[in-house]
Amino acid sequence: GDLSVLAVQFSRDGEFLVTVQKNIDHHMTIWDWRNKAVLYRDKTVKGPAADGVPMIFGISWNNHVRELPEKEALKYDFCTYGVKGLQFWRLPKQPKEGVVRYQRKKFSKPEAVESVPASGNIPSLSHHLCAAWLDNGDCVSGTAKGEIFVWRDTKYLWHNQAHKMALTVLTLRANNQVLLSGSSNATIIEWNVQGDTPVPISRRVIPTPYVGSKPPGIKALDCYPGSDIYV
Repeated sequence: GDLSVLAVQFSRDGEFLVTVQKNIDHHMTIWDWRNKAVLYRDKTVKGPAADGVPMIFGISWNNHVRELPEKEALKYDFCTYGVKGLQFWRLPKQPKEGVVRYQRKKFSKPEAVESVPASGNIPSLSHHLCAAWLDNGDCVSGTAKGEIFVWRDTKYLWHNQAHKMALTVLTLRANNQVLLSGSSNATIIEWNVQGDTPVPISRRVIPTPYVGSKPPGIKALDCYPGSDIYV
């Protein structure tokens, strides 16, 4: 059996549960959780597991419904993120022969990435620590280098050196217009995501608890709906 579970997330409609296991192959499992049944299981990336650093850090489900049915059918359902890249997964709307199979788009090798930035900083070589989905279908990810990336239809679109240290969390406000990014050096940036690419609109640094102490690292962000409050 697997030693532990690295990440867990429900699907948008609550029908499925996705988990990533802490084993050598970092298996991603789709569960019919009500019936305690495994619908699908696949390897994500091979690497250290039990006593080493995990290769997959988390799951981000795309909870936004496309306005047009044809676009809804083509959207990717969730991504897994971790060491050296992202993997995008899509569940066919009409599984054949009762078997649930996912289509996967990986960014684990440099040659798999199109439109590499002019700087030569290939996205697949960065450790992606978090991810969030925008209501237009774009996926946003944050890296250990403090970069923020935007992926459109699983292809690289844009990136920016957002934070001086690791970008550890991304949270979309309920209005779908503002994205928050937090870093390991106590910085929170608000981004306007209504345009083609995110635009920073504010930056806040959380003060240290006492003189000489290290800035608090931000591991989680949540927003109170209908207000400017976040915690």
